[in-house]
Amino acid sequence: MDYTKKIRRLVGVDVVLGLVLVSGILARGSGKAAALGERRELLKDPAAVHSIRVGAEETFSLSKAAGCWVLDSGAAGLPADAERVAAFLDALASVDRLEQVASSADSKASLGLTGTETVSLELTGSDGTVLLSLNCGAYAPSGSRVYLAFPGSDASYSAPAGFASYLKAGRKRWLDLRAFPGQVQVADIEEIRASGSIVLADGSVRSLSYTLRRSGGGWEGGTGVADPATVDAMARSLVSIKGDDWFTDGRVLGEPDAVIELSLGNSDTITLSLYRMASLYDLADDSYLAVSSERVLPLVVSAWTVADTFKDAQALAGS
Repeated sequence: MDYTKKIRRLVGVDVVLGLVLVSGILARGSGKAAALGERRELLKDPAAVHSIRVGAEETFSLSKAAGCWVLDSGAAGLPADAERVAAFLDALASVDRLEQVASSADSKASLGLTGTETVSLELTGSDGTVLLSLNCGAYAPSGSRVYLAFPGSDASYSAPAGFASYLKAGRKRWLDLRAFPGQVQVADIEEIRASGSIVLADGSVRSLSYTLRRSGGGWEGGTGVADPATVDAMARSLVSIKGDDWFTDGRVLGEPDAVIELSLGNSDTITLSLYRMASLYDLADDSYLAVSSERVLPLVVSAWTVADTFKDAQALAGS
């Protein structure tokens, strides 16, 4: 046998096997690249965003002025939760890769990208430039990704779902509903003065006429020594109280049903005045309006929150 021809055949086989092996490696590499998806940043700079418009069954807009976020509501801007806005924008900025899941517009309905499930988002800068515009659809079966599409494109994508829970939340979830937005600590409170009364859901009346002063490590007042743990718990509830929504009716409220005053160690005094909704509107509504000295508009506070927060002297005396 011609050994030269034999060697050539063996070399030829090796070359073919090498080519097959290389092509397999390349194929696996391209598959991995496809799995990683298309590199695309949704938002480059969260600090550049000055306006957020969310379009859903409840459409609303937020805007930034003097470094503060407000939810646009007619002539009045309502305080927005700045921490929530920042977390939402950071979640958008963390998305840097998308996976295309469909190229036809016909697929959008099955991905929640048409109809009532769709939520639209538009972010603009200070000069009105659109920084991001997208439609957010249904969650993928895994729950860790969400479907989205861009206006004017038939393609649909999936993306990490971190931002979607913010986007799909209702208008109220974006509001800062704290009565006292400052960082008031229970240790800062030197005196608690309560006057008036509240009507509970069962129709009973709870009197709030007392004054409590800090004394050493506890509290004392006209009713004698109060239970420190009970008073501290009420004080924590008072400084952290939140409403269910802002009240924008604009009517004159008159005399409050009850007033709580908190005197602080720095000589400041903050107050919360309560107005019973049923008295104002002649409605079977157990809610109250809470007017804070630290806010411009009243808050709507549920009857449960009022009853749980505002204790009478007997309850504060402890057992």
